[in-house]
Amino acid sequence: MIGVGLSLPQVAVRRVAAAASGPTVILDAAYRTDTLLDQGLVPITNGGELDSWAMATGGTFNYETAFLAGASARPIWLLGTPGPGGVHTAGNNAALTCATPVTIPAATDFVAYLKLVMPASASACLIGNSAAANRVITVETIEGEVSINFSIDGSNYAGVFSSTDMEGTKLYRFRRSGSTLYIAATGLAESSASVTGAITGAAAFDTLLGYSSTGSGLTGFAASGCYLQKAYIFHGSSTADTTYETNNGGVLS
Repeated sequence: MIGVGLSLPQVAVRRVAAAASGPTVILDAAYRTDTLLDQGLVPITNGGELDSWAMATGGTFNYETAFLAGASARPIWLLGTPGPGGVHTAGNNAALTCATPVTIPAATDFVAYLKLVMPASASACLIGNSAAANRVITVETIEGEVSINFSIDGSNYAGVFSSTDMEGTKLYRFRRSGSTLYIAATGLAESSASVTGAITGAAAFDTLLGYSSTGSGLTGFAASGCYLQKAYIFHGSSTADTTYETNNGGVLS
């Protein structure tokens, strides 16, 4: 028991400032370095049918789940020697779907990158949803002219159109800052997208190379020759990742 008039010794307390939080990466995929398995569930070889794509971040996208959602073929994986590399449908109803959707939160700044190889004339849904009527990211080329779109739920979307030749390997960037979406790509300067509806909602996706037009099962697939090489998405910031851009062809303007 402490007697009256006695005081406790003073203990110095040092307060440590909390570290500043950075953006949250929700998808990080690369066709050369991730764990990719063929239909025999062994490491894939050039030209093989891709059954499973386990990404560095974002989960595992696989054919079994896509098949249950309506796909009827596995995508084809190409190393890229010779010719273009990446994952594509080969003209089939091919897709990979993740059991747990990846979600970009509503009313949150984000940056999304896709590295694609596009032919002179083709349409591609590179990221979609199997359980909602939505093509989240679509790139279409018609004789070199390009239409690039980002969709929240099919009725709220934004996009840009350019006559710039987008054939070949390009890095595409989608950046939401507040209620504005900005789109840029290799050789295509950033511009604010033309918006229909509100672009501040959440965007959920679970499928690569396919989407649902009905909200129940996959009904649309990317065209042959549209190769997906990489995908990288983070939220909590609208600041471009210039290091990532430098490593994938150069800083976007």
